[in-house]
Amino acid sequence: MKDLQSRLLIAGIGIPLLILLIITGGMWFTGIIVIISAVSLWEFYSLCRHKGMEPFAGLGVITGIIFQLAFWYFLSSNALFEFLLVALILIISYIILLLTFQILSKRHGPITLLGATLLGNFYITGLFSCLIAIRNFDSILNTIDRQAASFLILHMNRTDYILMMNSNHWGYFVLCVFIAVWLCDTAAYFIGKNFGKHKLAPRISPKKTIEGFIAGIAGSIIGFAVSAWITIPFIHVFEYSILIGIIIGLAGQVGDLAESQFKRDAQVKDSGRTLLGHGGFLDRFDSILFVFPAILIYFMLKLFL
Repeated sequence: MKDLQSRLLIAGIGIPLLILLIITGGMWFTGIIVIISAVSLWEFYSLCRHKGMEPFAGLGVITGIIFQLAFWYFLSSNALFEFLLVALILIISYIILLLTFQILSKRHGPITLLGATLLGNFYITGLFSCLIAIRNFDSILNTIDRQAASFLILHMNRTDYILMMNSNHWGYFVLCVFIAVWLCDTAAYFIGKNFGKHKLAPRISPKKTIEGFIAGIAGSIIGFAVSAWITIPFIHVFEYSILIGIIIGLAGQVGDLAESQFKRDAQVKDSGRTLLGHGGFLDRFDSILFVFPAILIYFMLKLFL
């Protein structure tokens, strides 16, 4: 009963707060994503410690926070290209600092420890940054030369809604993606549990089935199409909702499996206990980690190819 109460309490507070911050955007949204990312990264390093490794968790988390805050600052200032230089300097400095820490420390296995530390930053910090990028995608477009943007608008067909969306629209778009991910997880769980007969990845997650996987994709298509039709009505939803839904369904479930293999390797059920009965932040956002990078890649290909 206590576990159920804690689940309901976390969901009752967390979900409305997250929805509000997604729609609001700006500094507050970025702040909560940076916090979630930092805690998720710490949880990942905890999984590494279960394997007997001692990654430089503190340095990794601090660097991740600095990177994401700098990313948002330059993004909101329409200075994305300037950030690329800053990011390069930050990454090089971070690698040198990590190697220096390893030399000065008494920790054994430098390849393993440094590899785990860097993997955490790329896996958690890097992929969560794609969520910040999509929420501020209008700022990314503002860094493109106006003439180039005009050329793109003239040569895109009517389903290319990307250039027509302002900051408010991108907030609702992110919310639609979250809804699609949640519906994907729900459909995959219930269909897989009640009708699943063919194992999807028994070595990684024995309970996941192909039937549940297909249901998850269908759920993400329906979730995105319906929510986008309600919140962003000017978009020709049904002309692209299938493709976006498939991207969400595929990427989200791969993200889930990716985290599952880390937990199985570390022989733990949850990545942490931050959210009480819900496990850790990494458990709740494992699908999101893969979905927004996949959408970002799709958008960039759509714009520039």
